[in-house]
Amino acid sequence: MKKIFGGIIAALALAVVTIAPKVMATNEAHLSGDSRKSIRIVHKVTHYSGETHAGFSYSLTPNPNNPAQIGGNTQSISCSGKLRANERREATIECSISLTDLIFYKVGDYAMTLVETGSSDEANFPIDSNRYDILFQVTNQLDGEGRPTGALNVRLADVIYDYKTDSKVEPTALFVTEANYTYITLTNEVRGAGADADKYFKYTISFDGINDGEILTITGQDDVVEYDGEQIVTENSFTTGGTLRVYLKHGQTVTIGDYVNGEITAHEIPQGTRYAIAREDGDDGYDTRIDDDERLSTTKEVTGISDAGFAVRNTTTAINSKDANVDTGAFVEAWPYLVVALFGVSGYIISRHIFRRA
Repeated sequence: MKKIFGGIIAALALAVVTIAPKVMATNEAHLSGDSRKSIRIVHKVTHYSGETHAGFSYSLTPNPNNPAQIGGNTQSISCSGKLRANERREATIECSISLTDLIFYKVGDYAMTLVETGSSDEANFPIDSNRYDILFQVTNQLDGEGRPTGALNVRLADVIYDYKTDSKVEPTALFVTEANYTYITLTNEVRGAGADADKYFKYTISFDGINDGEILTITGQDDVVEYDGEQIVTENSFTTGGTLRVYLKHGQTVTIGDYVNGEITAHEIPQGTRYAIAREDGDDGYDTRIDDDERLSTTKEVTGISDAGFAVRNTTTAINSKDANVDTGAFVEAWPYLVVALFGVSGYIISRHIFRRA
């Protein structure tokens, strides 16, 4: 009996020794032994001023050319925070992707492709179409004699592949887009025989949908204007939350929200902002029409600079017309006497002609 029991124990032991390598061959390789287990993501917005909350989303998927499937939950990532512009009119949001959930089952070189998929305000903060490959190397774990043990090691590469530059770069996925802010313009024209081309017209502009306290640049006005008998020094900037007043004469155009500083050109008014333009003191004999409409004011919504209709929708023209005003009252009152005098002169000339012939 003891011999039989001993034979069973020996068979079980042999069975365990036989199947153990198969179990080890299915070991999962993680990044637990790697000193760096995440990738940094930075989204930079250029040509931007101000401060606002924004967010971007990303997708991380296995490269189809990988040696085998990669396990783990790696589908979507969200980054959000404050976009706060610096002196270079740039702002960034940063976050990191943890890669510890990835599971590798086979030796080889692997890549996970990272793309930006969404923006909390895509109209003003577009997404970057670039993509990155995050690189991994999976190798066999070896025993003291250099033989595979059946377990796997995985290492996160020190670089990532940037498709935009077609090169390997530092392990930070940098996405860069230009803020799609814009500007508005107002052009003043005068028409008519009685119009004064040197007269300044006063307009008010107010904004709705932009945070109070934002500073907008103003260009195109004369530095000093004479209006209603006063010398007025015009402004070259405006802080939102109040009403802006601008002064223009014939042919002048004021631009609001277009910022130029050296080689950096930026725009300051976000899409979706509504603005109202009205002419003040319109009782001076001029017929004012804004955008060829019979009114003294207009309300519009700011649209994107990339929009084909930008030149129409973000540009306003005010036309002030005045015909010549000559006083003809004296002529109207004297016309009966002029007619009588005309007949008298005509009769005299005719009678003289008749007497001569006689």
